[in-house]
Amino acid sequence: MTFCPIHFSDRIRVINPHGTIGLVTLWSDVESVLSRLGECGADLSGESHVAVAGTLYGGGFKFLLRNLLYNPQIDTLLLYGIDLGGSAALIKNFFERGVNAVSGIAAYVPRSGRSVGTCKVAGSDYFMDDLVLPEMFGSNIHIVHIGDPGRGGALDAGSFLRGYRPSGRTGRRVQVPVPEVARLSFPSEPSGHVIIEDSPVMAWRMLVSRIYRFGETAALKKGTRLELRNMKVVVRRPSLDEDEFLENGIDMETVRKYQAEMLDGERKTDWPYTYGNRLRGYFKRRDGSVIDALEVASRQLRAEISEDNGADLNPDSRSAFLSLWDPGADLEAEGGRPCMTSVFLRKIEGRLELTAVYRTHNAQRAWINNVCGLIAILNYVCERTGTVPGPITVFSHSISLDPGELEPAQRIYERESGRNRFREDPNGHLTIFVEGDEIVAEHWHTGIHLGTYRARKPGALQYELARNNAVSDVAHAIYVGMQLEKAYWCIQEGIRYIQTDMPGRPDAGKTPPKEEQ
Repeated sequence: MTFCPIHFSDRIRVINPHGTIGLVTLWSDVESVLSRLGECGADLSGESHVAVAGTLYGGGFKFLLRNLLYNPQIDTLLLYGIDLGGSAALIKNFFERGVNAVSGIAAYVPRSGRSVGTCKVAGSDYFMDDLVLPEMFGSNIHIVHIGDPGRGGALDAGSFLRGYRPSGRTGRRVQVPVPEVARLSFPSEPSGHVIIEDSPVMAWRMLVSRIYRFGETAALKKGTRLELRNMKVVVRRPSLDEDEFLENGIDMETVRKYQAEMLDGERKTDWPYTYGNRLRGYFKRRDGSVIDALEVASRQLRAEISEDNGADLNPDSRSAFLSLWDPGADLEAEGGRPCMTSVFLRKIEGRLELTAVYRTHNAQRAWINNVCGLIAILNYVCERTGTVPGPITVFSHSISLDPGELEPAQRIYERESGRNRFREDPNGHLTIFVEGDEIVAEHWHTGIHLGTYRARKPGALQYELARNNAVSDVAHAIYVGMQLEKAYWCIQEGIRYIQTDMPGRPDAGKTPPKEEQ
């Protein structure tokens, strides 16, 4: 039987179409892994037992399973590569521990009159449709996990391949369609979305929800995506709350490993680039010496660079701009180009702020890890400059969700849209009361009085508040409108007006902020 992929044929490397081993390189570059195996004497010719090799970052797991069902001659999956996202455990858990049915997670469009349910791979946070189940493979798939190429293992993998013998088992091809997740898109300005949240996890949840609801369909070379452009996300208090991460299915070991990679300047042969290398070991000065941009930026923000170097001695300077994009290498590259293109560090009032720009972004799988990596950079420079961490701002020129991975996105969206959560308006709050026949709105921010607005009718106040951008949050705007109308009604009826607490506010139900006749 000849290996014939029905999904991602353009992203996997067919070695011997009559082979019976699927080589899964996890997060490692396929060609680098094949090169290491070749150096160890593994047969990777057209006579090899290896049929195909490809990466698996996690999101494509349901497609890998469908490729296996359509190619039943594959009896072994050889897992050999760097595993930053837990893909190896996902594969082993599916075949060894199975799946559990869950409800209320995702809604699918029925297939051939049959309703499609949702299941969760045991021991993981991976949700998928129930059209592909472990029992459909019987005992035909053998999992062999070698490990990380960076820590040896090539000899073990080569030894396994030399000693391998096909099982001789086969079967008929089974083609299982990928169900469509039911989703309703809403109109918006796709290049104008802004999210401001306190924690990285909350910002990520709101980001995924926003793209799920408003993302536009974009036809890219790698496939269709739900995309927003020029997305701006501000994380006001960037820190790692392990409980919050674990509650949202984010593996802390993966996060810590990613943070270490972000600060590691060593060149990795298995990847075309790493952010750590681009920041700390890639670019060179005119004299040929390697520049560690994080250390230079730290010294500059401490004002310790001499005037002889022509550097700005102002610790509040705006020169700590670190570029990761190499036009000579990246602009015309076929692949392996950095998604993060720049980092900007700025010290303001004793706090260090970080702004990062990404060329492209996968919201579901990459964004939260990327922000954790940025937290590592921020903390690293803060330790060397005697500053405290300030907010992190992330700009994404193109940020998207894969339509084939909408189950977890839908779950996040439904949870956030159904939750009544109070959020302070970044532009301040309004204390509303009545004086005589006038409605009065006092604008406050962090205890500072910004202004007073007064009028006899809500409509007049509406235009003044909008003109001065006194309100920026949608929930706050609706609340203010309701209170202005309530105050006007109280004046007309001659009864006392008391401002009601905003729903979801932590102190809701307690003493109103101000009472007037």
